[in-house]
Amino acid sequence: MEIILKVNNIFDKLFDLSLKDSRKIILLVEKCIEITTVEATTLDLSIEYSGDKKIDSEEKVLFDLFLEEIPDASKKMKTVVLIREITKSELKIAKTVVEKAPTLIKSGLNKQEAEDFKKRFDVIGVKVEIK
Repeated sequence: MEIILKVNNIFDKLFDLSLKDSRKIILLVEKCIEITTVEATTLDLSIEYSGDKKIDSEEKVLFDLFLEEIPDASKKMKTVVLIREITKSELKIAKTVVEKAPTLIKSGLNKQEAEDFKKRFDVIGVKVEIK
């Protein structure tokens, strides 16, 4: 239970940071634990946050983009290139994401970003879903 209180305290402090400072922290953590954002978002980590700053459950503000299906093998390379561009990840990681379909591509997107990325996948004929 003590760990949950510590995590909640950290989240309270993070909410007060600017976007620029938050990004610096993310990059530092990635470097320290040698994990990329794509790898981190594909891990099944679920911690309940019970801080004071709550978001109305009716209004979803962050979305996840999932790779559902690549209809034929000829579209795999275009999909890998697009995933690398969207996630800023290495080739090996992007290929792993494609091979694991259906799987998470990127999480924490605002609605507009998620829809824009979905349109880009639609253009190359790959099925993605926004959740």
